[in-house]
Amino acid sequence: MSLPEFTELQNGLAVIFLNNFDEQLYKSQQNFQSKTNLSSTLQYFWHDLNNPISDQWTNLFEEIKDLAGRKNLEEAIIWINVENGQPTYLAHKIKPESKYNWLEVANQFEINYKNDKADDENVWAWGQIVAESGEYLCRDCGYIETFEVGTVFPVCEVCLAGDPEGPLEVSAGYWEKI
Repeated sequence: MSLPEFTELQNGLAVIFLNNFDEQLYKSQQNFQSKTNLSSTLQYFWHDLNNPISDQWTNLFEEIKDLAGRKNLEEAIIWINVENGQPTYLAHKIKPESKYNWLEVANQFEINYKNDKADDENVWAWGQIVAESGEYLCRDCGYIETFEVGTVFPVCEVCLAGDPEGPLEVSAGYWEKI
């Protein structure tokens, strides 16, 4: 069993593991899905960070390489949505210094991305789609950011809410419309 080629993309949500991810990760994902009965449609791919997917992705790959390089890291993941064979960038993360389960993060993004409802307290999580343009408050640190409808709610750049190294669970909501 080997990681699928990027050219095998089907319509839907996909995650691209960049650089040092290997066969073991792919096998772990298959095992994870079988043990949890996860009905994931997330597609998994490996790609070389030094080889942008296309010319339009060159700047994104350079930005990720620069960010990873400043932290002496070489691994990252990118989430994309594919429609009619065309990939659209959604979000990315570089591997943090502390170890955490990439598979849980990849799968939680899929869960959040497919959830079009705010939680009971009317807050939104990392990976969910912005339903209404405007200013949003990070309930953890008070940072305010403006988002446009259709974009993906990011990790809070101030307190890292939404990141495995942040103060909240990756699945927790923290963006509140103000």
